[in-house]
Amino acid sequence: MEVELVKKRIKQFNIARGNLILMAGITLINLILFAAESDFSLLFTASLPLILFLFERTVFAFILVGAYIVLWVLSKKMRFFMPVALGLFIVDVGALIWLFTLVEFDASFLLNIAFAVWISFYLIIGTRSWFILRKLDPAAIENLFAEENTPAGAQQFAQTPAQFQQMAPQEYQQAELITKAQQGDAEAQYDIAWEYKDNGDIEKFAEWIQKCVNNPNIPNPKPLWYLKAMWFMGDMYQWGASSTLGQDMDEALKWYEKAADLGHKGAQYSLADYYLTKSEGGTKVFDGYNHEKILDLFIKSGSDDVNEKGRVFAQFRVGFCYKMGFGTPENVDEAIKWFKKAAEQNDAISQWYLGNIYLDKGYDENKAFLCDEERKYLDESAEWYARAIKNNSLDESEREHAFNSIEHIAKLIDVHVNDLKKKLGLPEEQPVAPLPPE
Repeated sequence: MEVELVKKRIKQFNIARGNLILMAGITLINLILFAAESDFSLLFTASLPLILFLFERTVFAFILVGAYIVLWVLSKKMRFFMPVALGLFIVDVGALIWLFTLVEFDASFLLNIAFAVWISFYLIIGTRSWFILRKLDPAAIENLFAEENTPAGAQQFAQTPAQFQQMAPQEYQQAELITKAQQGDAEAQYDIAWEYKDNGDIEKFAEWIQKCVNNPNIPNPKPLWYLKAMWFMGDMYQWGASSTLGQDMDEALKWYEKAADLGHKGAQYSLADYYLTKSEGGTKVFDGYNHEKILDLFIKSGSDDVNEKGRVFAQFRVGFCYKMGFGTPENVDEAIKWFKKAAEQNDAISQWYLGNIYLDKGYDENKAFLCDEERKYLDESAEWYARAIKNNSLDESEREHAFNSIEHIAKLIDVHVNDLKKKLGLPEEQPVAPLPPE
Protein backbone atom coordinates (compact mmCIF):
# COMPACT_ATOMS: atom_id res chain seq x y z
CA MET A 1 0.00 0.00 0.00
CA GLU A 2 1.39 3.40 -0.99
CA VAL A 3 2.15 5.95 1.71
CA GLU A 4 -0.59 8.35 0.58
CA LEU A 5 -3.17 5.56 0.73
CA VAL A 6 -1.97 4.61 4.22
CA LYS A 7 -2.38 8.25 5.26
CA LYS A 8 -5.90 8.24 3.79
CA ARG A 9 -6.80 5.22 5.94
CA ILE A 10 -5.38 6.94 9.01
CA LYS A 11 -7.43 10.07 8.26
CA GLN A 12 -10.57 7.96 7.91
CA PHE A 13 -9.86 6.33 11.26
CA ASN A 14 -9.34 9.71 12.91
CA ILE A 15 -12.59 11.06 11.39
CA ALA A 16 -14.42 8.06 12.85
CA ARG A 17 -12.96 8.87 16.28
CA GLY A 18 -14.06 12.47 15.83
CA ASN A 19 -17.63 11.41 15.10
CA LEU A 20 -17.57 9.05 18.07
CA ILE A 21 -16.70 11.84 20.51
CA LEU A 22 -19.18 14.16 18.76
CA MET A 23 -21.97 11.66 19.37
CA ALA A 24 -20.90 11.10 22.98
CA GLY A 25 -20.59 14.85 23.63
CA ILE A 26 -24.02 15.73 22.21
CA THR A 27 -25.63 12.87 24.12
CA LEU A 28 -23.92 13.89 27.37
CA ILE A 29 -25.14 17.51 26.98
CA ASN A 30 -28.68 16.30 26.36
CA LEU A 31 -28.63 14.02 29.42
CA ILE A 32 -27.48 16.91 31.57
CA LEU A 33 -30.25 19.11 30.16
CA PHE A 34 -32.85 16.38 30.72
CA ALA A 35 -31.63 15.84 34.29
CA ALA A 36 -31.92 19.59 34.91
CA GLU A 37 -35.46 19.46 33.50
CA SER A 38 -34.55 22.10 30.98
CA ASP A 39 -36.96 22.96 28.19
CA PHE A 40 -34.01 23.17 25.81
CA SER A 41 -32.18 20.21 24.22
CA LEU A 42 -30.09 19.51 21.17
CA LEU A 43 -32.02 18.15 18.22
CA PHE A 44 -30.43 14.70 18.04
CA THR A 45 -28.82 12.25 20.41
CA ALA A 46 -27.82 8.61 20.85
CA SER A 47 -30.96 6.58 21.47
CA LEU A 48 -30.00 3.98 24.11
CA PRO A 49 -28.90 6.50 26.80
CA LEU A 50 -32.12 8.44 26.12
CA ILE A 51 -34.22 5.30 26.58
CA LEU A 52 -32.42 4.45 29.81
CA PHE A 53 -33.08 8.00 31.06
CA LEU A 54 -36.75 7.81 30.15
CA PHE A 55 -37.03 4.53 32.08
CA GLU A 56 -35.40 6.27 35.06
CA ARG A 57 -32.10 4.50 34.67
CA THR A 58 -30.21 7.77 34.77
CA VAL A 59 -26.98 6.34 36.22
CA PHE A 60 -26.84 3.67 33.53
CA ALA A 61 -27.49 6.30 30.89
CA PHE A 62 -24.49 8.33 32.06
CA ILE A 63 -22.36 5.15 32.35
CA LEU A 64 -23.20 4.28 28.73
CA VAL A 65 -22.16 7.74 27.53
CA GLY A 66 -19.03 7.41 29.64
CA ALA A 67 -18.31 4.10 27.89
CA TYR A 68 -18.39 5.88 24.52
CA ILE A 69 -15.94 8.48 25.82
CA VAL A 70 -13.64 5.78 27.23
CA LEU A 71 -13.69 3.95 23.88
CA TRP A 72 -12.79 7.22 22.16
CA VAL A 73 -9.81 7.72 24.50
CA LEU A 74 -8.58 4.13 24.28
CA SER A 75 -8.92 3.92 20.51
CA LYS A 76 -6.19 6.54 20.09
CA LYS A 77 -3.51 3.96 20.96
CA MET A 78 -5.41 0.64 21.16
CA ARG A 79 -7.27 0.95 17.90
CA PHE A 80 -9.08 -2.35 18.19
CA PHE A 81 -11.55 -0.46 20.40
CA MET A 82 -12.97 1.14 17.24
CA PRO A 83 -14.89 -2.03 16.22
CA VAL A 84 -16.04 -2.29 19.87
CA ALA A 85 -17.49 1.22 19.60
CA LEU A 86 -19.17 0.22 16.32
CA GLY A 87 -20.71 -2.84 17.96
CA LEU A 88 -22.05 -0.76 20.84
CA PHE A 89 -23.52 1.81 18.47
CA ILE A 90 -25.23 -0.94 16.43
CA VAL A 91 -27.07 -1.81 19.65
CA ASP A 92 -27.97 1.88 19.91
CA VAL A 93 -29.40 1.81 16.37
CA GLY A 94 -31.44 -1.24 17.34
CA ALA A 95 -32.78 0.70 20.33
CA LEU A 96 -33.76 3.56 18.01
CA ILE A 97 -35.69 1.17 15.76
CA TRP A 98 -37.44 -0.32 18.80
CA LEU A 99 -38.32 3.14 20.11
CA PHE A 100 -39.68 4.09 16.70
CA THR A 101 -42.21 1.21 16.96
CA LEU A 102 -43.47 2.34 20.37
CA VAL A 103 -44.24 6.02 19.90
CA GLU A 104 -46.12 8.11 17.43
CA PHE A 105 -44.17 9.45 14.48
CA ASP A 106 -42.45 12.74 15.11
CA ALA A 107 -40.31 14.83 12.78
CA SER A 108 -37.53 14.74 15.35
CA PHE A 109 -37.19 11.01 14.60
CA LEU A 110 -35.95 11.89 11.12
CA LEU A 111 -33.10 13.87 12.65
CA ASN A 112 -32.21 10.97 14.97
CA ILE A 113 -32.31 8.52 12.06
CA ALA A 114 -30.06 10.77 9.99
CA PHE A 115 -27.74 11.14 12.98
CA ALA A 116 -27.61 7.36 13.49
CA VAL A 117 -26.86 6.76 9.80
CA TRP A 118 -24.14 9.43 9.85
CA ILE A 119 -22.38 8.05 12.93
CA SER A 120 -22.77 4.42 11.77
CA PHE A 121 -21.25 5.24 8.36
CA TYR A 122 -18.12 6.78 9.82
CA LEU A 123 -17.68 4.11 12.49
CA ILE A 124 -17.89 1.44 9.76
CA ILE A 125 -15.30 3.32 7.65
CA GLY A 126 -13.04 3.69 10.70
CA THR A 127 -13.36 0.00 11.56
CA ARG A 128 -12.55 -1.00 7.97
CA SER A 129 -9.48 1.24 8.04
CA TRP A 130 -8.37 -0.41 11.28
CA PHE A 131 -8.67 -3.89 9.71
CA ILE A 132 -6.37 -2.75 6.87
CA LEU A 133 -3.87 -0.80 9.00
CA ARG A 134 -3.42 -3.58 11.53
CA LYS A 135 -1.74 -5.71 8.82
CA LEU A 136 0.99 -3.13 8.30
CA ASP A 137 4.25 -2.56 10.14
CA PRO A 138 3.31 -1.18 13.62
CA ALA A 139 6.35 1.09 13.97
CA ALA A 140 5.76 2.75 10.61
CA ILE A 141 2.05 3.19 11.26
CA GLU A 142 2.69 4.75 14.67
CA ASN A 143 4.97 7.32 13.05
CA LEU A 144 2.38 8.15 10.41
CA PHE A 145 -0.35 8.42 13.06
CA ALA A 146 1.92 10.77 14.98
CA GLU A 147 2.46 12.84 11.84
CA GLU A 148 -1.28 13.08 11.15
CA ASN A 149 -2.07 13.97 14.75
CA THR A 150 0.69 16.56 15.18
CA PRO A 151 -0.11 20.18 14.31
CA ALA A 152 1.61 21.61 11.24
CA GLY A 153 4.94 23.19 12.10
CA ALA A 154 5.50 20.87 15.05
CA GLN A 155 5.71 17.46 13.38
CA GLN A 156 8.66 15.99 15.19
CA PHE A 157 7.58 12.54 14.05
CA ALA A 158 6.87 13.46 10.45
CA GLN A 159 8.20 11.01 7.88
CA THR A 160 8.71 11.50 4.17
CA PRO A 161 7.53 8.71 1.83
CA ALA A 162 11.16 7.72 1.28
CA GLN A 163 11.71 7.40 5.04
CA PHE A 164 8.55 5.35 5.35
CA GLN A 165 9.89 3.03 2.66
CA GLN A 166 13.02 2.48 4.76
CA MET A 167 11.13 1.99 8.00
CA ALA A 168 8.87 -0.81 6.80
CA PRO A 169 9.44 -3.63 4.33
CA GLN A 170 7.61 -3.13 1.06
CA GLU A 171 5.58 -6.20 1.87
CA TYR A 172 4.09 -4.40 4.87
CA GLN A 173 2.96 -1.60 2.60
CA GLN A 174 1.10 -3.98 0.29
CA ALA A 175 -1.96 -4.94 2.31
CA GLU A 176 -3.85 -5.97 -0.81
CA LEU A 177 -0.86 -8.05 -1.94
CA ILE A 178 -0.74 -9.83 1.41
CA THR A 179 -4.41 -10.69 1.14
CA LYS A 180 -3.93 -12.10 -2.37
CA ALA A 181 -0.94 -14.16 -1.22
CA GLN A 182 -2.81 -15.54 1.77
CA GLN A 183 -5.65 -16.49 -0.55
CA GLY A 184 -3.23 -18.56 -2.67
CA ASP A 185 -2.07 -16.20 -5.44
CA ALA A 186 1.35 -17.63 -6.41
CA GLU A 187 2.69 -14.45 -8.01
CA ALA A 188 1.75 -12.43 -4.93
CA GLN A 189 3.57 -15.03 -2.81
CA TYR A 190 6.65 -14.59 -5.01
CA ASP A 191 6.47 -10.79 -4.71
CA ILE A 192 6.12 -10.93 -0.93
CA ALA A 193 9.08 -13.32 -0.71
CA TRP A 194 11.23 -10.80 -2.58
CA GLU A 195 10.13 -7.97 -0.30
CA TYR A 196 11.37 -9.99 2.67
CA LYS A 197 14.62 -10.88 0.89
CA ASP A 198 15.29 -7.23 0.03
CA ASN A 199 14.88 -6.40 3.71
CA GLY A 200 17.19 -9.17 4.89
CA ASP A 201 14.60 -11.57 6.35
CA ILE A 202 15.81 -14.84 4.84
CA GLU A 203 13.52 -17.05 6.92
CA LYS A 204 10.40 -15.22 5.72
CA PHE A 205 11.80 -15.26 2.19
CA ALA A 206 12.19 -19.03 2.42
CA GLU A 207 8.67 -19.43 3.84
CA TRP A 208 6.97 -17.51 1.03
CA ILE A 209 9.15 -18.78 -1.84
CA GLN A 210 8.35 -22.33 -0.69
CA LYS A 211 4.63 -21.54 -0.75
CA CYS A 212 5.06 -20.13 -4.25
CA VAL A 213 6.86 -23.14 -5.77
CA ASN A 214 4.45 -25.60 -4.16
CA ASN A 215 1.39 -23.66 -5.30
CA PRO A 216 -0.77 -25.92 -7.51
CA ASN A 217 -2.34 -23.01 -9.38
CA ILE A 218 0.51 -22.05 -11.73
CA PRO A 219 -0.58 -21.19 -15.27
CA ASN A 220 0.91 -22.77 -18.38
CA PRO A 221 3.30 -21.98 -19.89
CA LYS A 222 5.14 -21.46 -16.62
CA PRO A 223 5.93 -17.74 -16.13
CA LEU A 224 9.49 -16.52 -15.64
CA TRP A 225 8.90 -15.50 -12.01
CA TYR A 226 7.91 -19.11 -11.21
CA LEU A 227 11.09 -20.47 -12.85
CA LYS A 228 13.10 -17.97 -10.80
CA ALA A 229 11.33 -19.12 -7.64
CA MET A 230 12.33 -22.73 -8.32
CA TRP A 231 15.92 -21.62 -8.97
CA PHE A 232 15.99 -19.72 -5.68
CA MET A 233 14.65 -22.77 -3.88
CA GLY A 234 17.59 -24.72 -5.28
CA ASP A 235 20.00 -22.03 -4.05
CA MET A 236 18.44 -22.02 -0.59
CA TYR A 237 18.81 -25.79 -0.28
CA GLN A 238 22.31 -25.92 -1.81
CA TRP A 239 23.86 -23.33 0.48
CA GLY A 240 21.68 -23.84 3.58
CA ALA A 241 20.85 -20.14 3.74
CA SER A 242 17.66 -20.80 5.71
CA SER A 243 17.68 -22.56 9.05
CA THR A 244 14.09 -23.60 8.36
CA LEU A 245 14.88 -25.38 5.09
CA GLY A 246 18.40 -26.45 6.03
CA GLN A 247 21.01 -27.72 3.58
CA ASP A 248 19.84 -30.55 1.32
CA MET A 249 21.64 -31.10 -1.98
CA ASP A 250 19.07 -33.62 -3.21
CA GLU A 251 16.33 -31.00 -2.81
CA ALA A 252 18.56 -28.37 -4.43
CA LEU A 253 19.13 -30.55 -7.49
CA LYS A 254 15.42 -31.34 -7.72
CA TRP A 255 14.50 -27.66 -7.99
CA TYR A 256 17.46 -26.80 -10.25
CA GLU A 257 16.44 -29.57 -12.65
CA LYS A 258 12.79 -28.51 -12.69
CA ALA A 259 13.72 -24.93 -13.56
CA ALA A 260 16.48 -25.96 -15.98
CA ASP A 261 14.17 -28.32 -17.87
CA LEU A 262 11.81 -25.37 -18.39
CA GLY A 263 14.66 -23.28 -19.80
CA HIS A 264 15.77 -21.10 -16.88
CA LYS A 265 19.36 -20.02 -17.62
CA GLY A 266 20.42 -19.46 -14.02
CA ALA A 267 19.24 -22.91 -12.99
CA GLN A 268 20.99 -24.46 -15.99
CA TYR A 269 24.24 -22.81 -14.92
CA SER A 270 23.87 -23.84 -11.26
CA LEU A 271 23.19 -27.43 -12.29
CA ALA A 272 26.10 -27.57 -14.74
CA ASP A 273 28.50 -25.92 -12.29
CA TYR A 274 27.59 -28.39 -9.55
CA TYR A 275 28.06 -31.45 -11.75
CA LEU A 276 31.28 -30.13 -13.29
CA THR A 277 32.68 -29.71 -9.78
CA LYS A 278 31.50 -33.16 -8.75
CA SER A 279 32.98 -34.67 -11.92
CA GLU A 280 36.38 -33.34 -10.84
CA GLY A 281 36.73 -30.84 -13.64
CA GLY A 282 35.08 -33.06 -16.24
CA THR A 283 37.27 -36.13 -15.74
CA LYS A 284 34.45 -38.49 -14.69
CA VAL A 285 30.70 -38.96 -14.99
CA PHE A 286 28.60 -38.08 -11.95
CA ASP A 287 24.94 -39.07 -11.48
CA GLY A 288 24.55 -39.60 -15.22
CA TYR A 289 25.70 -36.09 -16.06
CA ASN A 290 28.35 -36.76 -18.67
CA HIS A 291 30.63 -34.07 -20.04
CA GLU A 292 28.47 -33.43 -23.09
CA LYS A 293 25.38 -32.79 -20.98
CA ILE A 294 27.29 -30.44 -18.69
CA LEU A 295 28.65 -28.52 -21.67
CA ASP A 296 25.18 -28.29 -23.18
CA LEU A 297 23.82 -26.76 -19.98
CA PHE A 298 26.67 -24.24 -19.87
CA ILE A 299 26.02 -23.27 -23.50
CA LYS A 300 22.30 -22.76 -22.82
CA SER A 301 22.93 -20.71 -19.69
CA GLY A 302 25.58 -18.60 -21.41
CA SER A 303 23.54 -17.64 -24.45
CA ASP A 304 23.37 -13.98 -25.42
CA ASP A 305 19.59 -13.66 -25.25
CA VAL A 306 19.45 -13.64 -21.45
CA ASN A 307 20.58 -11.29 -18.75
CA GLU A 308 20.74 -13.63 -15.78
CA LYS A 309 23.17 -13.70 -12.92
CA GLY A 310 25.87 -16.22 -13.84
CA ARG A 311 25.69 -15.68 -17.60
CA VAL A 312 29.28 -14.38 -17.80
CA PHE A 313 30.52 -17.25 -15.65
CA ALA A 314 28.69 -19.68 -17.91
CA GLN A 315 30.32 -18.20 -20.99
CA PHE A 316 33.72 -18.57 -19.35
CA ARG A 317 32.89 -22.18 -18.44
CA VAL A 318 31.96 -22.99 -22.05
CA GLY A 319 35.21 -21.49 -23.28
CA PHE A 320 37.10 -23.47 -20.65
CA CYS A 321 35.38 -26.73 -21.68
CA TYR A 322 36.29 -26.17 -25.35
CA LYS A 323 39.87 -25.28 -24.47
CA MET A 324 40.38 -28.31 -22.22
CA GLY A 325 38.24 -30.76 -24.22
CA PHE A 326 35.63 -31.42 -21.52
CA GLY A 327 32.49 -32.83 -23.14
CA THR A 328 33.81 -31.99 -26.58
CA PRO A 329 37.01 -32.32 -28.63
CA GLU A 330 39.41 -29.46 -28.00
CA ASN A 331 38.42 -26.51 -30.14
CA VAL A 332 40.50 -23.36 -29.76
CA ASP A 333 38.33 -21.27 -32.07
CA GLU A 334 35.19 -22.10 -30.07
CA ALA A 335 37.08 -21.43 -26.85
CA ILE A 336 38.09 -17.98 -28.15
CA LYS A 337 34.49 -17.24 -29.18
CA TRP A 338 33.11 -18.00 -25.72
CA PHE A 339 35.99 -16.44 -23.78
CA LYS A 340 35.46 -13.24 -25.79
CA LYS A 341 31.76 -13.16 -24.89
CA ALA A 342 32.72 -13.05 -21.22
CA ALA A 343 35.84 -10.94 -21.67
CA GLU A 344 33.90 -8.18 -23.41
CA GLN A 345 31.78 -8.03 -20.26
CA ASN A 346 34.95 -7.35 -18.25
CA ASP A 347 35.55 -10.88 -16.96
CA ALA A 348 39.23 -10.83 -15.99
CA ILE A 349 39.88 -14.57 -16.03
CA SER A 350 38.45 -14.85 -19.57
CA GLN A 351 40.70 -11.97 -20.65
CA TRP A 352 43.64 -13.78 -19.05
CA TYR A 353 42.85 -17.02 -20.91
CA LEU A 354 42.60 -15.13 -24.20
CA GLY A 355 46.08 -13.76 -23.51
CA ASN A 356 47.33 -17.30 -23.04
CA ILE A 357 45.65 -18.63 -26.18
CA TYR A 358 46.88 -15.84 -28.44
CA LEU A 359 50.39 -16.17 -27.00
CA ASP A 360 50.35 -19.87 -27.87
CA LYS A 361 49.10 -19.09 -31.39
CA GLY A 362 51.74 -16.43 -31.94
CA TYR A 363 54.81 -18.15 -30.51
CA ASP A 364 56.64 -21.07 -32.10
CA GLU A 365 59.99 -21.77 -30.51
CA ASN A 366 61.09 -23.65 -33.62
CA LYS A 367 60.81 -20.58 -35.83
CA ALA A 368 63.49 -17.90 -35.95
CA PHE A 369 61.26 -15.18 -37.40
CA LEU A 370 57.69 -14.05 -36.85
CA CYS A 371 55.26 -13.80 -39.72
CA ASP A 372 52.67 -11.00 -39.82
CA GLU A 373 49.92 -13.29 -38.54
CA GLU A 374 52.00 -14.44 -35.55
CA ARG A 375 52.88 -10.82 -34.73
CA LYS A 376 49.17 -9.98 -34.85
CA TYR A 377 48.42 -12.81 -32.39
CA LEU A 378 51.13 -11.57 -30.02
CA ASP A 379 49.77 -8.01 -30.16
CA GLU A 380 46.32 -9.34 -29.33
CA SER A 381 47.75 -11.47 -26.52
CA ALA A 382 49.42 -8.43 -24.97
CA GLU A 383 46.17 -6.43 -25.23
CA TRP A 384 44.16 -9.11 -23.42
CA TYR A 385 46.79 -9.55 -20.72
CA ALA A 386 46.78 -5.77 -20.16
CA ARG A 387 43.00 -5.66 -19.87
CA ALA A 388 43.06 -8.51 -17.38
CA ILE A 389 45.73 -6.76 -15.29
CA LYS A 390 43.86 -3.45 -15.26
CA ASN A 391 40.74 -5.30 -14.17
CA ASN A 392 42.36 -5.74 -10.72
CA SER A 393 40.59 -9.03 -10.00
CA LEU A 394 43.28 -11.58 -10.92
CA ASP A 395 44.95 -13.47 -8.12
CA GLU A 396 48.63 -12.89 -7.48
CA SER A 397 49.92 -15.81 -9.55
CA GLU A 398 47.70 -14.95 -12.54
CA ARG A 399 48.78 -11.31 -12.35
CA GLU A 400 52.45 -12.24 -12.19
CA HIS A 401 52.03 -14.62 -15.13
CA ALA A 402 50.37 -11.85 -17.18
CA PHE A 403 53.25 -9.38 -16.52
CA ASN A 404 55.87 -12.04 -17.29
CA SER A 405 54.06 -12.93 -20.52
CA ILE A 406 54.02 -9.28 -21.62
CA GLU A 407 57.79 -9.11 -21.02
CA HIS A 408 58.18 -12.29 -23.08
CA ILE A 409 56.04 -10.82 -25.90
CA ALA A 410 58.20 -7.65 -25.88
CA LYS A 411 61.29 -9.77 -26.53
CA LEU A 412 59.54 -11.75 -29.27
CA ILE A 413 58.42 -8.64 -31.19
CA ASP A 414 61.75 -6.92 -30.47
CA VAL A 415 60.56 -3.84 -28.57
CA HIS A 416 61.64 -2.51 -25.21
CA VAL A 417 59.35 -3.90 -22.52
CA ASN A 418 58.70 -0.42 -21.04
CA ASP A 419 57.65 0.89 -24.45
CA LEU A 420 55.18 -1.98 -24.79
CA LYS A 421 53.82 -1.42 -21.27
CA LYS A 422 53.42 2.29 -21.98
CA LYS A 423 51.52 1.48 -25.16
CA LEU A 424 49.27 -0.86 -23.19
CA GLY A 425 48.69 1.71 -20.43
CA LEU A 426 50.59 -0.29 -17.80
CA PRO A 427 53.16 0.98 -15.28
CA GLU A 428 56.81 0.30 -16.16
CA GLU A 429 57.45 -1.41 -12.85
CA GLN A 430 55.26 -4.35 -11.97
CA PRO A 431 53.11 -3.14 -9.05
CA VAL A 432 52.38 -5.26 -6.04
CA ALA A 433 49.11 -7.08 -6.50
CA PRO A 434 46.30 -5.41 -4.54
CA LEU A 435 45.26 -7.20 -1.40
CA PRO A 436 41.87 -8.89 -1.61
CA PRO A 437 39.11 -7.04 0.27
CA GLU A 438 38.59 -8.12 3.85
